Amino acid sequence: TDTYAFKQDYYFVLGDSRHHARDSRHWGFLPGDHIIGKPVLIWFSVDNPAGAPIRVLWNRLFKTI
Repeated sequence: TDTYAFKQDYYFVLGDSRHHARDSRHWGFLPGDHIIGKPVLIWFSVDNPAGAPIRVLWNRLFKTI
């Protein structure tokens, strides 16, 4: 096949203990309909377009959603 259209949204889910977490690095992307709850805080946010130096998005840190 040459193309594939996703039928739902998928998310990369990262745990808070990066060395010991069982998250998307272990089991892959999470379908959107499997997510329970909602985010309440942006803990950390960076921008790194196409290999540019990483830039912290200071205006988003610790912002409530």
